[in-house]
Amino acid sequence: MIPFESEWKEDGNFRKAIALFVAVKIILLLVAASSQLIPAGLTQRQERDGNMFINPWAQYDAAAYVDIAMNGYNAAFAEGRGNYGWFPLYPLMIRSLSFMGHYFAGFAISNILSLLAVAVMYLVIKRDFTAGVAFKAVALMSLFPTSYFFNAVYTESLFLLETVAFFWFSGRGNHLFAGVAGFLAAFTRMQGSLLFFPSLYVNARKGGNVLYSLLIPMGFAAMMAYQFAVTGDPFAQFATHTGFAREVSLPFMSVYNSIAALAANALAHDIPGTFYNGFNLFIFVLFGWLLVASYRKLPKEQFIFFAASLLLPLLSSRLEAISRFYLVIFPAFTVMALQLKEKGTAIKVMFVAFAVLLVLFTIRHGNEELLLFG
Repeated sequence: MIPFESEWKEDGNFRKAIALFVAVKIILLLVAASSQLIPAGLTQRQERDGNMFINPWAQYDAAAYVDIAMNGYNAAFAEGRGNYGWFPLYPLMIRSLSFMGHYFAGFAISNILSLLAVAVMYLVIKRDFTAGVAFKAVALMSLFPTSYFFNAVYTESLFLLETVAFFWFSGRGNHLFAGVAGFLAAFTRMQGSLLFFPSLYVNARKGGNVLYSLLIPMGFAAMMAYQFAVTGDPFAQFATHTGFAREVSLPFMSVYNSIAALAANALAHDIPGTFYNGFNLFIFVLFGWLLVASYRKLPKEQFIFFAASLLLPLLSSRLEAISRFYLVIFPAFTVMALQLKEKGTAIKVMFVAFAVLLVLFTIRHGNEELLLFG
């Protein structure tokens, strides 16, 4: 159904794209492992796995996914704030492979699925554009500053695979399989429900069964039903997000708050805070520009997904982690690849800087924080 073997044999760009992605992945694995040699007193690193190649990828939210895999949904996680804010599919997959160790299972799942995701992404872009554009898009995604999440015990790899599988099957007229991919995406993270909009567009415009589109919100409904069965509250995740200061806000308040924080950081000579908020604002502006540029370039269903995915994080009170959320908007990287012809020098310079940031961000993530830099 997905011609991996024939593409591998016949398409040199496909082989180069996968080789580049794997090469970046290996470099990041070595960088992250080496970062574990930084004295613990200079970091906030959590020692969750004794393997120095696994522990860097077991930081931050990885603990929530593993806690769900080990203990199910519960209120005890994170000093009583609970683990209800994380969706169940990825933890269930970790649980199914827990015989190899929970963190190692998550690490293996993320790395294997990221390879599959990038392969399918390449095929989707090649079908809609050319092999050259597909290769450039994979290369640009590989060097994006938060692409290290494809190694981590996080849902980025799984979610990207589900998303590109949706567009692959949708583009081939297999609307049932597209709906199933959308269901799984919505059972993986909140952004998955956004696939309902391109699905509805494709099914209504191209003669598919609109009922298949309803499979996608059913994924989110299944998550709520799961939490209701465990906690008695189908909206438990929203209370958890509030506990982690991720409350829902008015549209674009996140941008306003980030600008205000940037100004306050600059006045206080807070270099890490100034960089953090400035970087988040830059990523928002970059992807906003790419969205505008994509209107006449992308298939309309991909433009719809891009627009919805760009706007959803803006309903939060902060732009926190926006570069991670935007990492999996694969149509954005297609547009970047297309823009190389017109703005090649600027984009190449930007990605040289991005590659440097990717290494630095990997070191920081593997240690949760470097106290040398605040």
